Amino acid sequence: MENNQKGMLYSLSAFIIWGLFPLYWVNLKKIPALEIVSHRIIWSFFFLIIFVILKRKKSELMEVFKNKETIKYIVVAATFNCANWMSYIYLVNSNRVLEASLGYFINPLLLILAGRFIFKETLSKYQKIAIVLATLGVCYMSIIYQKLPLYSLLVAGTFTGYSIAKKKIKIDPILALTIETLVYFPMAILYLLMIKGGRGMEATNFDKILLMGAGLVTVIPLFLFSLGAKLSKLSSIGFFQYLTPTLVLLLGVFVFEENFSTVHAVTFSLIWSGLIIYTVSLFKVNRKLQNNQL
Repeated sequence: MENNQKGMLYSLSAFIIWGLFPLYWVNLKKIPALEIVSHRIIWSFFFLIIFVILKRKKSELMEVFKNKETIKYIVVAATFNCANWMSYIYLVNSNRVLEASLGYFINPLLLILAGRFIFKETLSKYQKIAIVLATLGVCYMSIIYQKLPLYSLLVAGTFTGYSIAKKKIKIDPILALTIETLVYFPMAILYLLMIKGGRGMEATNFDKILLMGAGLVTVIPLFLFSLGAKLSKLSSIGFFQYLTPTLVLLLGVFVFEENFSTVHAVTFSLIWSGLIIYTVSLFKVNRKLQNNQL
C-alpha cells in the first residue's frame, strides 16, 4: 500500500472517532468547556509522555527542542487545536450539535483550498465538481439562515490552521503531539488550580473518570490524523473529513433530537453527492495505477 493510501486510511479512522465524540462530551455537559479542555491537555500529555518513556524516545524528544522552526509550527498547531477544542465542546454542550456539524462540513473546503494554494497540489476535474457541489450545499444553508455561522466558521478555520501546521511538522507524530500538549500544559494546570481555589464546579467520580479518559480519546485520533496528514495530500483527505460532520449530524438528529429541516436535507444531499463523485474518481485512479503496474 502506497503512502497516500495509508495516510487516507489513518485519516479516515480519525474522522470516524471524531464524529462519535458528542456521545462522550455530552456526559460532561455541566462542566465548563474551558475546564474540559484543560483536562484534555493535562491528561493527553500524561498519556503521551508515558508512551515516549516506554518507547525510549526521551533523547529524540529533547532533540526536537533544538529545532526552532519545528517548535514554531508545533506552537502554532497547539494554539489552533486548543481553539478548535474549545469551540467544538462549547457547541456540543450548548445543544448546538448541528452547528458543530456545519463547521466540519465547511472545513474540508478550506483544507482542499489550502492544499491547492499553499502546497500547490493539483485538483482533478472530479475534485472540482465535488468542491462545487459541496460549496453549493454550505452556501445554501448559510443563505437560508441569513446569518454568518461564526462558531461553525471558527470550528472550520481552527482545524484548517491545525492541519496546515501539522503538514509542516516533519518529526515523529508522537513527539510532535507530546510537545503540542506541553505548550499549554502549564496554563491548564494554573487554570484548574485557580478555579478549584475559587468557584470551580465539583465533579462527581464519574465525571473525573471521563475527564481523565478525555486524554486517551483525544490522543488516539490526533495521532491517526498526524500520520494521515504526513503521508497523504490534503486534497485527498479533505473529503473524507465529511464523515465527521455526517456522524455528528446523525447524532444531533437521532440521538440529541435536534430539528432536521429541509435546509439540512438539501445541504446534506449536495455534499454527499460531491463525496460520492470524488470517491468514485479515487477508485478509478487507483485501479488505473494498479493496471499499469501489471
